[in-house]
Amino acid sequence: MKDAMSGNMLFMIVIFFVLLFTGYLCLSINHSRAFDVNNSIIEIIERRGIGKQSAEDLDSDNDFVADIAEELNEAGYRTRGDCEEGWVGFNGNGTLSTDSSTGVFCVRYVSTDSGVSNPNGQLHYFQVQTFYHFDIPVIRSVFHLSIKGDTKPMN
Repeated sequence: MKDAMSGNMLFMIVIFFVLLFTGYLCLSINHSRAFDVNNSIIEIIERRGIGKQSAEDLDSDNDFVADIAEELNEAGYRTRGDCEEGWVGFNGNGTLSTDSSTGVFCVRYVSTDSGVSNPNGQLHYFQVQTFYHFDIPVIRSVFHLSIKGDTKPMN
């Protein structure tokens, strides 16, 4: 009887570590996907965003919308999250979210004063926020995390 109890305990410990490893693997895969999508969106904004003065200006650019929608479809990225105050949410098809507080990714326009790198003293850039979640089927969402990235300063 004593051997059966110790064998059962060892089996439970092994199952626990397998579940722990699987959870870590799932979280790292979701983080990696969100990071790749974030970098792709930043690259697209840097290519198409020169001269844009707000996140709403990005939405009016049809090439931007098409590029973002294609990138999101290729990556299979559909995770939604809540945008912070001052951020604009974009739906999965690349258009602005109707309530602008939730979206597949969020964008914010930032304008700074810096006389060092620009003689006019005015630089602007965009910040991008993407989301990833860690879900357990029975418990549902455990973690709601986000990744933020910045474009290069634009004149």
